[in-house]
Amino acid sequence: MKAFLRTAAYLLVILLVFTGSVSALSAQTKDVFLSDNGGEFVRYKTNAKTVAEFFKERDINEDDIARVNYSYDTPISDYLMIKVRRAVTVSLHIEDNDAIAVKTRSRTLEEFVREYSDETDKTFDYDAALAGDELTDKTEIYLRENFKTTAEEIVTLPYETVYVQNSDALTEEVVSAGEAGRRVIRRELSYEAGKLAETTVIYDKVETEPVKRIVFTPTDKSVSSSETETISYEGPITFKATAYTLAPCCVGQYYNSPYYGLTASGMKARVGVVAVDPKVIPLGTELYISGYGYAIAGDTGGAIKGNKVDLFFDTLAECYQFGARNVEVYVIK
Repeated sequence: MKAFLRTAAYLLVILLVFTGSVSALSAQTKDVFLSDNGGEFVRYKTNAKTVAEFFKERDINEDDIARVNYSYDTPISDYLMIKVRRAVTVSLHIEDNDAIAVKTRSRTLEEFVREYSDETDKTFDYDAALAGDELTDKTEIYLRENFKTTAEEIVTLPYETVYVQNSDALTEEVVSAGEAGRRVIRRELSYEAGKLAETTVIYDKVETEPVKRIVFTPTDKSVSSSETETISYEGPITFKATAYTLAPCCVGQYYNSPYYGLTASGMKARVGVVAVDPKVIPLGTELYISGYGYAIAGDTGGAIKGNKVDLFFDTLAECYQFGARNVEVYVIK
């Protein structure tokens, strides 16, 4: 009898342990409902503790998820209703280029364009009527880039030919070759939807003035055309000529001076602008200087008094090479 009671008690203990284990296991299993990519809710039993673990159970890669209605660390509870929207791969056409596959978590075309613009730091135009369309793996997207660029135009400025009647000239003599000028125009071009929408001039400057071609002719020479000009002159008059450039040692100004490069007449210092004594030659007078060429009296100098002229050169080396010498100055009327 004692043996029977002992056996019965042993079986009862085993039954209680087994029942408890089943109850504990049953308590860990939860019923979860999942709507995958807009589909109907499907019931799943899971032992996962969080939404992230549940996705791992179902072999759902987090990189493929565009949106989910719960955070990944949300605890699993009975009858939890989880909605998942998967990322899609669209075919993207930019301008007339071949399509490229782009994986996106965007829900609509408008969202995609906004996010793609942020990623590429560019702006695009698209069919606004399709802005709210939901994206799928079959979606074809066509974009036109909006951008700005610049274009530069170089305009060659023709030089004038000036005929100077000279009683000493027996035949025509070119005493100064003409040089064409250079005008630079830069424009900003704005493109919208792949088409030029606006043009704005952002820079327009004559960077190099044309230099006149000077021809000496006998006094009986008469020239008249749209490209030439017959002029009279006074001289020649012998002047003592020196040379200067924009080096501080020559002009007494440093590069950071607001007056750097400006002459007494307000003109910018350049080849062809010379310093004179305005009591002898008024500022603005056109000149022809032997060995230098066509010039304009545009500057003054403390040491330039009487029949002295200071000739501008681009470099200090040219100034040293020229030195100081006598020149013949013709005052062109």
